[in-house]
Amino acid sequence: MGDHSGCNCEQAERYFNRPPERLVLDGYRHWTFGFMAGDMDSWQAAWGLYSKMLGTRNGRAALDALSNFVKTLGTCAACPLRMFKQGSPHICRDETLVLGLISAIQHGDEVTTEFCLKHLSCATRCEEVSVAAANFALTLKALDNLLVPIPLQVISNAITLSAQGRAINSLPEPQSRTLH
Repeated sequence: MGDHSGCNCEQAERYFNRPPERLVLDGYRHWTFGFMAGDMDSWQAAWGLYSKMLGTRNGRAALDALSNFVKTLGTCAACPLRMFKQGSPHICRDETLVLGLISAIQHGDEVTTEFCLKHLSCATRCEEVSVAAANFALTLKALDNLLVPIPLQVISNAITLSAQGRAINSLPEPQSRTLH
């Protein structure tokens, strides 16, 4: 178990319960697990979340963009991606990078966008991931789901904690591998 003295779990819980962040994090977890395991229930859970939060038409557009992003990221990742199980109050390195990437694109933060792409994708495939991520990020933004800006230092610290084998938010638990 890692040192959690810097963890403000109550603040993190409020952040992850915001609709835009839920759409990204929970959607990513559901859809990725659906791809990884061929699990229709996970895809249905993603559809349920998106249709409930965005309505049928907007939910379909956002889910299509998420699906393309997850598929592209899964084939372009630099290494096997990881995620926590749906419903986990924790967040791992790769989930932090996904949230950081989508947030950075929405806020026009090119430095953070490039940092996240570099840590998620093979160098030769960053452009493909960038296009798919931008489509997803801008679809959510057009539907008034703007993520909170995530400073580059927060994302960088999360990667450092992960490299040290410490949880980013709260207590660690086994992470599931995703596509790749």
